Amino acid sequence: MAIILNSISVLQLMRPFTQTGALIQTIIEIIKDIRGFWYICTVILIGFTCAFTVCEPQNKGFTMTDPRVGPFYPVIEVVISMIGAFSLDDYSKTQTVLLFFVFVIFVVIIMLNLLITIIGESYGHIKQQ
Repeated sequence: MAIILNSISVLQLMRPFTQTGALIQTIIEIIKDIRGFWYICTVILIGFTCAFTVCEPQNKGFTMTDPRVGPFYPVIEVVISMIGAFSLDDYSKTQTVLLFFVFVIFVVIIMLNLLITIIGESYGHIKQQ
């Protein structure tokens, strides 16, 4: 953790330079602008995690008994599914497969496009300054 914080402090030292200052300012603005997006994404993630856990109680991926991460294992399973590392064999019920397709369409397509739009607007705003 200290290494990450130290890297961030090095970035702060690079702000006065013309080649890196605008880029660092863009990153800071993007982080500020996507806060609301992350709140919405967290609520959606928890909602789909609960839905998958209820629909597939026998699925190992949605049990809360993993000693390494405890009750967060289903959340990690859904995050892994968000990035595309999933198998439809993990979902045995038809309603769960349909829920998974809604999840993919909503999170991967809609939310990713929303994130790209937010980042594009932040970049455009910084570019105008």
